[in-house]
Amino acid sequence: MATSVSNNANGQQAQGPDSTASSASTQANNSSLANLLLSEDKNARRLAAQHVASLSCDRSAIDTVASAPGLVDAVFSLLSSEDVEEVRFASLTMANLCCDSSMQQLVADRPEVLDRLGELISFYPGDIIVRHVTLAVANIGCNFSARVSISHKEDLLDRLCSVLLSGDNEAIRHSSLALANLAVDSSCADRIAAVPGCVTALVAALNHAQAARYAAAALAYLCHRSTVNQEIIGSEPGALSDLGALLDSDDPEAVRCSTLGLANLGCSAGNQEAMAATPGLVARLLKVCTAGSINTEAGTHAARAVANLAWCAPGRDAVVAEPCAMESIAGLLNSPILDTRRYAALTAANLAVDGSNQDVVGSAPGMIQGLVQQLQSTDVEVARYAAGALANITFKHSGNQEQIMRVSGSTLALVALLESADDEARRHAATIVAQLARNSSTKAQVVQYPGILHALVVVATSPDKLAKRHAAHAIATLSRLPALAGMINTRPGSLAGLTLLLGSRSGGELDVVRHGARAIANLARDSSLQPKLGAQSGLLSSLVALLRSEDVETRRCAVGACANLACYPANQPLIARQQGSLSSLANLLASPEVEIARLSLLTIANLACDSGTQERLLREGLIGANVLRMLSGSDIELNRNAARVLANLAWNSMNRDRLGQMPGCVGAVCRMLSSSDVEAARYAAGALANLAYRHTLNQSKIAREPGALAGLSSLLHSRDTETCRFAVRAVANLARGTARAAISVQPGLRQSLTLLLDSGDSETIRHAGRALSTLSQPGSGGYTPPQFLSHASASRLQIPSSSFSPSGGAGRAWQSGDLRDALPEVPRTGGPAHEAL
Repeated sequence: MATSVSNNANGQQAQGPDSTASSASTQANNSSLANLLLSEDKNARRLAAQHVASLSCDRSAIDTVASAPGLVDAVFSLLSSEDVEEVRFASLTMANLCCDSSMQQLVADRPEVLDRLGELISFYPGDIIVRHVTLAVANIGCNFSARVSISHKEDLLDRLCSVLLSGDNEAIRHSSLALANLAVDSSCADRIAAVPGCVTALVAALNHAQAARYAAAALAYLCHRSTVNQEIIGSEPGALSDLGALLDSDDPEAVRCSTLGLANLGCSAGNQEAMAATPGLVARLLKVCTAGSINTEAGTHAARAVANLAWCAPGRDAVVAEPCAMESIAGLLNSPILDTRRYAALTAANLAVDGSNQDVVGSAPGMIQGLVQQLQSTDVEVARYAAGALANITFKHSGNQEQIMRVSGSTLALVALLESADDEARRHAATIVAQLARNSSTKAQVVQYPGILHALVVVATSPDKLAKRHAAHAIATLSRLPALAGMINTRPGSLAGLTLLLGSRSGGELDVVRHGARAIANLARDSSLQPKLGAQSGLLSSLVALLRSEDVETRRCAVGACANLACYPANQPLIARQQGSLSSLANLLASPEVEIARLSLLTIANLACDSGTQERLLREGLIGANVLRMLSGSDIELNRNAARVLANLAWNSMNRDRLGQMPGCVGAVCRMLSSSDVEAARYAAGALANLAYRHTLNQSKIAREPGALAGLSSLLHSRDTETCRFAVRAVANLARGTARAAISVQPGLRQSLTLLLDSGDSETIRHAGRALSTLSQPGSGGYTPPQFLSHASASRLQIPSSSFSPSGGAGRAWQSGDLRDALPEVPRTGGPAHEAL
């Protein structure tokens, strides 16, 4: 908080006259002095006034004089004397007596005395009385109540300002001091700044050697927390340059007041640019910063001024352009002065707002190490600004990200900051972790710390919108790492926290929900987590609700999460039983976003592995037409999964009837046999195998379909073992029914089946032998199978999702898209420190 400017504890004392009073007056007691001051005898009054003035110059006698009955009132009365000498002595006495705080309060309670002091400035221009009066007002201004009283005396304020242009250096010094002390009160400061010509006069006083420190203090306090006054002073010609010139002064107090003024002026955006353009100002400020051990307060104020300058682009350019500026700022991070460290961190944060400055700030020796150390500061603001600086320095800058991780204890410090009670500190820490999680060289180190996930989940479910958005993004990015799945396995409560991101605790923040769904989708790729995720209360219902989100990316992540969770067999009926799940997935098949349609079809294909779900999908008319459309389209992935869906649906006997009767279904599947995509052709063969299973009508339809038998015959030669298995199984099922005759005459088919007996694959051999055995029955050509193959019944197959698992797990795991480009622009930290010291 601002304090009054004075040369001693209570006020500044004036030098008194030589005592020439008579011996009678000299020996009189204080009580008789009061009477003499009120005497009708002019000489007696003058001598008494001179004697009292002399006594007041002795600090040890001030209390005695002030406490004498009637003496102070008598001095007050002499201020209105018609005798100039008496007024001189009375005003000198007032100036000295007002060094005492009780006397200051007494004057504050006597508004008529304040009025008279103002009048004396006007009545005696150029006289020593003005010096005494201005000093008296300066000392009175050390008292809070007095400042409030004076703030309502506009005439007195006007007259004090007029003295600044008087040419009397001593009076200018006292008037500057008075204005500085009065300006400590904000209401008084506004009234002073509003006096016409006052700011101009104070700026001129900066060039008076004796008054400079007080003029600088007055200007500093005038612009304390007042944007209007900051702009008034900043626009005054010469104000910034003259304050800057004082930074080279040999007077430490002048330097201190000047840096305070520049720091406060720098809270105005307009002043920041003007300060940046003032020649030599930035260099002088940095010089004072580094000399902070000599002038501690000045160094701190200078550091704050530089931090404010760095708020605007020209200011940032000016600071960065100074030689060794970054080294100086990095050095200030190790200052023993708390405020200096705080503003050094804020400066680094503001400078790094510009991406072009990230290299120069991050590469400064000791900068990143110093900022990481300050993350552990017990001062909330220091830790906050340090985190903000690191957030800006690391924004999409892999080199700086890697530097942070090379500093010992950095991850521990970030986790501790994530658990801070300060919203901004948590927000910046979450941003840093999100950046580190994007870097392939640092993300593994980040996720190794056991408490990181729990800390991020807590932040991601906090009320702070930006903090939870960045924390959720960090979780989503880290979810791509297998180590996070292992961490969740050891911290069961983490899943409950992740579930909250999808629901009401997310606060409805779109980014948070989106990142939460992405995290679940990525985690669900891990087969060990699939059962736990499926069993987590509220998770499946929240994901299903997000399938209807208006946000495309949220729908994409939610359906991808469902696809991965449905890889685990026990999750399939759980998902299908969620209200609206199947209908929502069916609706998404018609999505204009191709990837969403693909993922929806993949989810349905996985869900269709469950026998209870198979019948529902067709019985409720949810997917038939859309699946056929996808089977016949040009998108290979849609072709593949559509065939797989039909293959699994046809496992159910009632579905075989429905699919066989569905217009165009059999034909579309048969045409897919000739697909250039191995998997699409394979699942088409599997679909025909199931459709033909003990279903004579479907067998006949397949046999009559142009190219069906030729297509199956061709697939018998496939180099893909699984494709060959599905095709021979389809042939075996067809051979047992009404299609036997057509198969018997299909060119090359018997020969292909015979060749498969030497394939080396037991399942292929078994089904080829079964087909040949069936064809060898009367009416089919008389083929006799080898002795080790007995006549086998028809068989159906289920296309399990395991066919799609790259790791051989329980299903095809869908991985969300590249998260490196998903982080929204991070609001850069910085800005003026809007508090004057």
